[in-house]
Amino acid sequence: MSKNEHTEIGVVVKPHGLKGEIVLKIEANFSDVIDTSDVLFVNHNGSMVPFILESTARLNKGLVKVKFAGINSAAEVDPLRGRSVMQLTAQLNIENQLDLVGFAIHDKLGEVLGEIQYVNDSGVQTLLEVLRNGGEIYIPLVSDFIVEVDESKKVLILDLPDGILDL
Repeated sequence: MSKNEHTEIGVVVKPHGLKGEIVLKIEANFSDVIDTSDVLFVNHNGSMVPFILESTARLNKGLVKVKFAGINSAAEVDPLRGRSVMQLTAQLNIENQLDLVGFAIHDKLGEVLGEIQYVNDSGVQTLLEVLRNGGEIYIPLVSDFIVEVDESKKVLILDLPDGILDL
């Protein structure tokens, strides 16, 4: 692996206030990256632009408020909206991430939805390949959907939007 490879950990959502603070949506499997990073990268047309983190604060599930050095107004944040937030792959603790293969997926009412066969994190959105009723379905792994992860029982409890299992 090249020491300059980057992994997408989230996306710039919007400005927060008028002083250049930014709301980021961070993928569930990278939620701890914000706490351990001094620099994040924003993908600007294929170039990884480094930004020094001045401050961070968790807002709610998956959303983090950050302040990048040199960004001092909402107008300076606007061009970053929708851009991928990246981190050097070598700095991510990928080998220590929870392996979800084999976990049962339950809905918030306890109904078994299926078993995770594969975690596809090669695209923009991490997808869970799930064996359900003899067929395969794909469920996006989004922090807002996660209710609970029980490692000892190998159960992932999700609160999915209506109709997502029918796609």
